[in-house]
Amino acid sequence: MSKILGGSKFPNSLNTKRIKKVFLKGKSRYYDSYSGLYDNYIKTKQTGLHFYLKKNQSIHYL
Repeated sequence: MSKILGGSKFPNSLNTKRIKKVFLKGKSRYYDSYSGLYDNYIKTKQTGLHFYLKKNQSIHYL
């Protein structure tokens, strides 16, 4: 069975055991959102990815 995340699904073939966090984005049906850090329709609407990477001391990120 696929895991459902806000209308999107992980395929059954994907091993999700190592996934610690999922960041939802592109919540507006009227705007495309390409950034993993913000939703494009409101630049102040952050996905939480930036803070998660900073908190977990990720060195290489965009």
